[in-house]
Amino acid sequence: MNEIIKRPTSDIIWLHRQSIHNDLGKLTLKSGTLEIVNWEDEKDTRPETVGHFEILEGQPLGFYRIEHVLFLLLGQCTVYWSDDIQIELSFKRDERYLRIKQEDTVLASYDYSLDRTQIFADDPTPFIKDEDFDFGLFLLNIANDPGRKLRLSGHICKG
Repeated sequence: MNEIIKRPTSDIIWLHRQSIHNDLGKLTLKSGTLEIVNWEDEKDTRPETVGHFEILEGQPLGFYRIEHVLFLLLGQCTVYWSDDIQIELSFKRDERYLRIKQEDTVLASYDYSLDRTQIFADDPTPFIKDEDFDFGLFLLNIANDPGRKLRLSGHICKG
C-alpha cells in the first residue's frame, strides 16, 4: 500500500471508552498521552470519536483512524495496524492473556480479568455480544475480520 499517511489537522483526537459510555479519551498525538474525560462534564457538545480504548493493567489500549488508516494505541506508543500485526488472546474462565505481536516481536501484552459485575445475566438486549465486555476479544474479532477492519478505517465496502 503506497498511500500517503496524512497528519491529522489537530493534535487531539477523541476515542470512545468501551466499558464506560460517558467516558471519552482525549488523546494528544504528539505526546501520546490520554486523558479520560466524562463528556457530560464538558460544556460543549460531544466531540466526534475516531476510535475506541480501554484501560488494561493501568495502561491505555485502543485503536483509532486517521485518514482511513488504523493505528493501535499501546500505552503511550502508537503503531500502524498493518496486516502483519497479530493479536492473540488466551483465556481460562475470567482470566485473559492478550498479546499483540508483529512478526516474532511482542509489542505489548496484558494480563487482565473480566469484570463480571458489568455483565448482566440473561440480558435481553439483542445486540449485546461478549466483545462488548472484553476489549481484548473486541480487538481480536476486528483483526480476524478484514471487512470489519476496513469499515472501521472509514472505507465504504460495496457488496
